[in-house]
Amino acid sequence: MGLADIQEKQSGERKREKRLVHFTNALSRDFQSSKVLKSKTKIYKDNADYVAKSFLEYLFFDEHKEIRELNNSHLQHFMLEYAPRKLTFTTEAGKNVPEILSKLLVFLEKEGHIHNGNELAAIAKKNSRSFLKLIPKK
Repeated sequence: MGLADIQEKQSGERKREKRLVHFTNALSRDFQSSKVLKSKTKIYKDNADYVAKSFLEYLFFDEHKEIRELNNSHLQHFMLEYAPRKLTFTTEAGKNVPEILSKLLVFLEKEGHIHNGNELAAIAKKNSRSFLKLIPKK
């Protein structure tokens, strides 16, 4: 691979990164203003923003996947390995993570970004107890 090929690849990666950061921010804003979170407290909404952005960044930048490629193995890895080790939650906020993920996944399906949101939401709820055991108590 020549220098020109490497520079072109890096340019392509930067464009993808920029596009996905913009997409993540837009989706998070839309999720924040959706009916699903309308009646929630500011603290809950802030936590939802953190969870949504963290989940999407994990999918895009750690797993190098597009939103339509999201499947149950990505969700389980995020909940049972990535989030407990890499993200910081208070005990109270951590209790809401599975619920927030479920709401986010259903929202993504309603918005047409994924086709398996309800199925993934059920998996998030199913993994709730395991997730709660893994988050550090503060």
